Amino acid sequence: MKANAFIGTAAAALLALGLATSARGDESSPTGAYVGVSAGHALFSYLEDASDICNDSGLCSQDDAALMYAAYIGFEFSRHFAVEAGWIGHRALKGVWYNGICPLDGSVTDRRSEHSVRTFYGAAVGRVPLDAGKVAPFVKLGAYQWRRKDKTQWGPCERTYDKKDIAPLVGAGADVAWNERWRVRGEWLYFGQTGGKAHAFLGGIAYRF
Repeated sequence: MKANAFIGTAAAALLALGLATSARGDESSPTGAYVGVSAGHALFSYLEDASDICNDSGLCSQDDAALMYAAYIGFEFSRHFAVEAGWIGHRALKGVWYNGICPLDGSVTDRRSEHSVRTFYGAAVGRVPLDAGKVAPFVKLGAYQWRRKDKTQWGPCERTYDKKDIAPLVGAGADVAWNERWRVRGEWLYFGQTGGKAHAFLGGIAYRF
């Protein structure tokens, strides 16, 4: 709850900054819509209910890396402020937890789990243009709705569930203008969620209308 309150306050501050700079009517400031796509690697850490996934050695969490991809749309109110909405997904993560005991037959075998996550997000973006606006470092604050599907198997036992929730999103990066319409973007994103977290490092391109 505290994290969500912080994100909401910070996003409101960015919104106020954007409206203020827009109201000044700086004709040299770029405004308008843009779209972009990006891809990269994400580092995930999941912490499960101890009664559900931990083994006899107390192993309850997993760290793994996976391909992440994103598509987004945005609107620039001024050279300092924009809002974005997008979709982010990643391929299933595969993990192994040892010495799982299946209650159906008492057999001891590896627990194998697969995770898949898809999210929609909205965020405020605050920029600081440099080099006549060709380079624009930015911070991103918002929230995303994540949906996680898990499937775990060990011997004849199987467990599946589908869970979704809303959680905070923060990020930082830079846009580099290739020409008047095209930009190259690199960014880091942090996703907080119940039972886990993720850090993503993405690179891609954006087109400004």
